[in-house]
Amino acid sequence: MVKETFSIKKTSEFKEVFQRKCSGSDGLLIVYGMPNGRKNSRIGLSVSKRFGGSVVRVRWKRLVREAFRQVEPGLKRTVENFQPMDFVIVPGKARRSDFMPDFQKSLQKLLQSVAKKSKRDIINRNPQPVQE
Repeated sequence: MVKETFSIKKTSEFKEVFQRKCSGSDGLLIVYGMPNGRKNSRIGLSVSKRFGGSVVRVRWKRLVREAFRQVEPGLKRTVENFQPMDFVIVPGKARRSDFMPDFQKSLQKLLQSVAKKSKRDIINRNPQPVQE
């Protein structure tokens, strides 16, 4: 039996999400997403060395993971017909924060936005045939 993971680990999975080009940002975070066809949403974090030293990067990752754990259950209630998705989160260039409520507020808004955009993209790629 294979244990279900809640994080994206493979480079190919990151590339697939980035190539989908469904994203949202607010200065604090940039979120990319795509439906994954699994039972649960997964998260991947991508932080460059330019963001800071390892201590700074690891703290950022811990804060974002915890904010995601707290926000993700509410996503299922707020987005109509929500399908589990893969999300890749990158730090934004405009500002930094070490305050958990900032990450929660940002993720709440961006995850909803990306989920709705992704649903629209799926509908646009697979148009329903017109019945006469």
